[in-house]
Amino acid sequence: MKAAFQAKRKTRQFVSFILCPIQISNNVAFGQVRNVLQHGRTWRKNEARGYMARIPDVTPVIADWFRRAVARGRLRPCSRLPTRHQIARLQRASVNTVQRAMLQLEREGFIVSRGPRGTFISEYPPATCRYGLVLAHYRSSDPRTRIDQFGFLLAREAEKLSNTSRCLVVYEGVSGHVDDPGYVRLEDDLRHFRLAGVICVVPYFFARLPAMAICRRNGLPVVGLPAHGGFRSMMMVRPDADKVLREGLRRLAESGARRVALLMQEADESAIAKACRAVRHAGLETRPHWVLGLPGLARMTARRVVHLMMLGRERPDALFITDDILVEPATLGLVDAGVDVPAELRVLAECNFPYPTRSHVAADRIGFSVTEILRTSLDLIDAARNGKKVPSEVYARIIHETKQSLKAPDRK
Repeated sequence: MKAAFQAKRKTRQFVSFILCPIQISNNVAFGQVRNVLQHGRTWRKNEARGYMARIPDVTPVIADWFRRAVARGRLRPCSRLPTRHQIARLQRASVNTVQRAMLQLEREGFIVSRGPRGTFISEYPPATCRYGLVLAHYRSSDPRTRIDQFGFLLAREAEKLSNTSRCLVVYEGVSGHVDDPGYVRLEDDLRHFRLAGVICVVPYFFARLPAMAICRRNGLPVVGLPAHGGFRSMMMVRPDADKVLREGLRRLAESGARRVALLMQEADESAIAKACRAVRHAGLETRPHWVLGLPGLARMTARRVVHLMMLGRERPDALFITDDILVEPATLGLVDAGVDVPAELRVLAECNFPYPTRSHVAADRIGFSVTEILRTSLDLIDAARNGKKVPSEVYARIIHETKQSLKAPDRK
């Protein structure tokens, strides 16, 4: 017992000597002293409360200071940074603390160390060249279980567009809950200035989350891609579904069609009534049982509905499929019914170019280019960051292609 007590006292004296001027008082337990020796933890006496308090680590503070300076333009790309000792004096921190912050910034891509030449801001730091693509659903490689075809293809195109100067990061499952893993990762990147801007596929969910307030506070541009409606708090690149519907009906009327059936994505009564008014406005005819709204996962239902529609006494001479997920099952229903396309029926299907969904009959395509939508969104973000005047709303260009071949490659 006496030997153990002497060893404990010598250990306290040794720690008090090497950590001067930080003194270890007699109130510190031996286990805490061991932590100081093994893990480098430093403790300081709180005179008001009479116990030892741990000194806060300022490494994240220093790292955030550099990230914010890069994001605000105070530190330009390729500019040389001061030495570690100069930064330590400026930030009133130790050289080891500054070194840890520099290593973290180097891992994130903010700075580049070039040996004896010094440390420089990277040519393409994340705060100016890294963009976030926010999806409301998780991506599925199986098209039969895919809910959001548009978001899936946007993420696929984002991986192709990513290069050295522009990097797009996909955040999946951001559907309005702050405990989603994708949202947690997104909020952490926004708080630490690791993104230059955000592109959200479903703005309704994103506008309700705290991440939107973080973007406004940090001055990060946000671009939404709403098919319907709008939001004043963000810029919009609109792939207008109503405009595609009107344009598709106009082209069907010009081709000589008179009776048209609509197979839409899941819609309520007001959306169906709106579609019927658009049909009448285009000078076409329809029937209540020809205008149907089905969810994207109801593939077998879409196939059977189209099959039964073509077996009736009165049949349409044109079919407009306004959801690309339903193109393959709907055209299978036409094959089951033995319809001769395009002699008996003209088919027009929505498409996210350049990825047409597989069709089992010859069909015209109408829709938008996901590549153009992404490039336009990135250009809006860059223009807003540079202080240029940007429009609050941009409509995506409608693309129309006639009679895609049945033997066209399947690009699911």
